[in-house]
Amino acid sequence: MSDTPALHDARAVANEIIRYGQQRGQRFTVMQLIKLVYLVQGWGLALLDRPIIRQNVQAWQYGPVYPHIYKPLSRFGSAPVHDVIVDKASGLPFSEAFGADETELIHTVVDQYGKMHAFTLSSLMHKPGTPWTEIFTTAGPYKDIPNDLIKRHFVSLRDERAVAAG
Repeated sequence: MSDTPALHDARAVANEIIRYGQQRGQRFTVMQLIKLVYLVQGWGLALLDRPIIRQNVQAWQYGPVYPHIYKPLSRFGSAPVHDVIVDKASGLPFSEAFGADETELIHTVVDQYGKMHAFTLSSLMHKPGTPWTEIFTTAGPYKDIPNDLIKRHFVSLRDERAVAAG
């Protein structure tokens, strides 16, 4: 048996964000939700030293996107998402057991970024030197953003925050 934590389906992470947000009286647009999932992956790589999400994120026009989340939720447009993502085959919500550190990470990302408007989140990811900018400008749209690039960026953010905190 391996001690390596399992990677999670992006839709299960999104559903945990939706559930946690609902407990706090928050709802998220599809764009916010996708950006929050990306932030979970980035901060997981930087703080837990491992990826959380199994699927690759892609560089789309408005920033990093997980197609597995976008497709089933696109019907909401810019309105708040009010349903969790369900498996078409089983009709059951995507749900997985998260480790305590993963749950804490997901909730912390929502606490820190969940009140930001979708376009504010998107603009954070469009800054020069971000993984999205690097891939979108060099490889073009709809290309995967590699985890090593995401990790390098979020480790840099982590280190900047540590220096600023003194």
